[in-house]
Amino acid sequence: MKFRFMLAALFFISAGMSLSAQKRTDEYATKSLNGNWQLKVIKGQNWSSFADFFQPGYNSNEWQTIPVPGNWEVHGFCKAMYDVPDTLTGFYRTQFTLPRQWHGKHVILRTDGVLHGYEVWINGQSAGKWTSAFNTNEIDITPYINRDGDNTLAMRVDSHSKGFDFDCNDDWALMGIFRDVSLIAVSDAHISDFCITTREIAPQAKIHLKLATESFSGKPLDGLTVDITINDPQGQQVWARSFDHPRMIEHDVIIDNAQKWTAETPNLYTITYTLKDHDATLQAYAHRFGIRTVEVDGKMLKINGQQVKLRGVTFHATAPWTGKVISDEQNLHDLRLMKAAGINYIRTSHYPREPRFYELCDSIGFYVMNEIPMGRGDEHLSDPDFLDSMMERGKATVMRDRNHACVTIWSIGNENPITDQTLLVGEEVKRIDPTRPICYPQRGGYFGSNKSKHPKFIDIFAPHYPKLDIVEHYDKTIKRPLIFTEYCHSLGQSLEDLDRMWAIIEQSECLTGGSVWEWVDQGMAFQPSANHSLKDGKRYGYTEDVFTSDGRAFKMEGNKGTDGIVYADRTPLPNYYQLRHVYAPVKVITDTCTLDMNRKVAVKVKNNYDFLDLALATNFIWTFTADGNVIAQGEKSVACQPHAIGEMTIALPENISIPQNALLLITLKMMERQSGMCVNEHTVYLGGNVTERLNGAGLPMAAGTDVLQKQPMVRVGRQITLAEKSKARNRIIKRYLKQPAVKGTKISYADDEITIKGKLKTNKQGNIAFAYDVTSLADKGKLLTESGIAFLLDKSIDRVQWIGQGPYAAVPGRSITGDYGIHSLMADDLYFNGNRMDVEAALLTDKDGNGVLLTCHKGMVSFENTDEGIVLTYNAAVSGFGPKFGAMTAHSVLTDECGKLSGTFNLYQIDAATVPAVINTLFGSPHDVKPAFKPFITQYDTYSMRFRDIYKTHTNQ
Repeated sequence: MKFRFMLAALFFISAGMSLSAQKRTDEYATKSLNGNWQLKVIKGQNWSSFADFFQPGYNSNEWQTIPVPGNWEVHGFCKAMYDVPDTLTGFYRTQFTLPRQWHGKHVILRTDGVLHGYEVWINGQSAGKWTSAFNTNEIDITPYINRDGDNTLAMRVDSHSKGFDFDCNDDWALMGIFRDVSLIAVSDAHISDFCITTREIAPQAKIHLKLATESFSGKPLDGLTVDITINDPQGQQVWARSFDHPRMIEHDVIIDNAQKWTAETPNLYTITYTLKDHDATLQAYAHRFGIRTVEVDGKMLKINGQQVKLRGVTFHATAPWTGKVISDEQNLHDLRLMKAAGINYIRTSHYPREPRFYELCDSIGFYVMNEIPMGRGDEHLSDPDFLDSMMERGKATVMRDRNHACVTIWSIGNENPITDQTLLVGEEVKRIDPTRPICYPQRGGYFGSNKSKHPKFIDIFAPHYPKLDIVEHYDKTIKRPLIFTEYCHSLGQSLEDLDRMWAIIEQSECLTGGSVWEWVDQGMAFQPSANHSLKDGKRYGYTEDVFTSDGRAFKMEGNKGTDGIVYADRTPLPNYYQLRHVYAPVKVITDTCTLDMNRKVAVKVKNNYDFLDLALATNFIWTFTADGNVIAQGEKSVACQPHAIGEMTIALPENISIPQNALLLITLKMMERQSGMCVNEHTVYLGGNVTERLNGAGLPMAAGTDVLQKQPMVRVGRQITLAEKSKARNRIIKRYLKQPAVKGTKISYADDEITIKGKLKTNKQGNIAFAYDVTSLADKGKLLTESGIAFLLDKSIDRVQWIGQGPYAAVPGRSITGDYGIHSLMADDLYFNGNRMDVEAALLTDKDGNGVLLTCHKGMVSFENTDEGIVLTYNAAVSGFGPKFGAMTAHSVLTDECGKLSGTFNLYQIDAATVPAVINTLFGSPHDVKPAFKPFITQYDTYSMRFRDIYKTHTNQ
């Protein structure tokens, strides 16, 4: 017998057939209709001019073609709209023939996704309608087909069909057939329903099978048998049985030594079930399933009896070049990036995904919150005329996906008010599948005012966007499991306080986890117009879009689509690395330590896995360096139970020589054993005073030399971010580099926004000390997003090497994007602009090594690339980026509250001809700086500015 793992099938057949669950069939029983179809798109819903378009003889020779699946907007048939589509009607036509082997079979037309409602005709006869865009639909087209010749399939798609707004979300509102279309051949007698659930996992696994058969014709099912086998993940048969007269089979299967499924151990068994009429095989299906339970136990969510924490993201299915058409390759790329970031949970916001997605999540290992598609359309939720549509959406989602191990929770809509009708949907979901919990994701304020309206059958609370104090409050007061189904909105560079929230969640009984909004930017490709001016191949100034290096761009629709932790093309933002540090399944929690007399280092590790001992899960690859030079390397493992803290000892070889006073570091890469994927990195500081060595090198001061284009400036801001524009635009200082008047050691500046008064002292040894006050003329003061002493460097300086946190920019509230170490970037690198923390030294040079050296003690230092050169700043104060929702950043520095800002640092001139040995020892050659990573010409939040637009001197007030 030959089996093929096919996509799941779900019947909604106009002839009154029952629903069926997971369907797999051999290769001869399916025929793909994907390919080039004819398409005509018109404005409006009046299609009287195309009233006979579905007739086989209709002349459509002048129509264009479109690949199916494919969105209209991607292929130029209409303009992409956000939130809600234009009022459009599309007419499709295609031809197909049937395989000869299908003689006598019923033929089912299956669509996995059509935006939005459609009606389909076969050979001129109406075969059925469907209005739930993200749900699979199947229609029996047997009465309308020609078995021995060509068949004409015509489809009318209406952008504003009844209930279309349920399928509109905070996303691009695209149109067209965007998922697979296929034909399925089904025998008269057939398996109409199949469901597999895990009832017990210990001491033996008890699997419950439910299978139903029926016939289209109503003929008796006498003489039929169903043969069922189960193979373990290694392919060995562990159970088999044949059932006679299988109109309805319910049977418990006992499996000894079961290999249970979790996101950490995605073990999949294979069940095959074959329907026979005497010796003739009618159907042969195969399905991979996991043995796992999910339950609510008091305030805890448990998988296989163990409390779990859900480290998640929401995930809109969008790609810039293909719209809503997501390939296997794209899904695999996304899921692997997620795994590398410690993500174990995905919320399918705000609709069920394509069937293949769940197979991948089953096999790779993710917990999935599968969402019933009710996005917008709140006005319909109490309207009886929409109840059938709401119920149908719930049934369609659950019946198709209930046999997937990854599906852990059913989510009923998104941010909808609780009504009698939405509760009926939840009750129906629980009736069909009582094995999984449900939740109703809601806006935070609505949840806070209405949580008493949640009946007991709603297993999990799901509020959105809490502040830190609300997280603490819920931890103390909530009596059910709670998942923040949206939180820490990643608007642009903003991902504030994720670490502080998880410090609470990890210790909580009821707080189960959350899904950061959002995994990926919702960017749509477009061709920039000529007015998007470039200078020297670069674009300067504020933007809310992303301009790619190949001359194209991603349209982000203002601040609506700019909320991924990866860009639309899946390039990670620094937010990705912040989330990776927080979500990591294993962490080294030692930051500093010393070598003992036996050259051993003891570091503490934390196991955040829910099921795996670290000895089974993780290899630690360690590298010992002195001044950046590798001295020793090795690999370790450590036994440490889930949720525990262990200690790992690293012994350095006795025969190595360790330079005195060198910067000594041990970098640890945590590698997942199963995949070989790096899931976290951490650097432990062992010793070495960098600033003392550099300050003692006898370098000349940089002040007054030609490596600085201008006198010291006072920085009082930075490039405005999307979050700051949303919440603090009137408190941001746009021209944030102020050139003060200097009189001796006194500095002063005044304009119509702020005044600056203070002192700036320099000496011949390169030391610079400053202290100043910033006063705002505005009532509530100004937000000092960054403030310190800044220098415009010579334009030839184009690279930086530094010792401190890196390589990604960090601010309060998003401060663990990287690790301490020696880092380097070119000025035109995607990740160049921004503040770095815990900096000891920063060397900025041209290609030959001429430039400046800044030293300080665990300082905040920012790099900003402009059209006139790099602006180097020693910051005395830095604000967070802030959230999209609520007030400004919780880490704000306000002019009326911050008091005197002060600091001290050293700034030296570096002459390539006389570079001290200590600099070459610590930093190496400027030619060793890695080439710039620049997938984009410019992008939101970390764009570069023209210097003239951010600079203001005391003489031009």
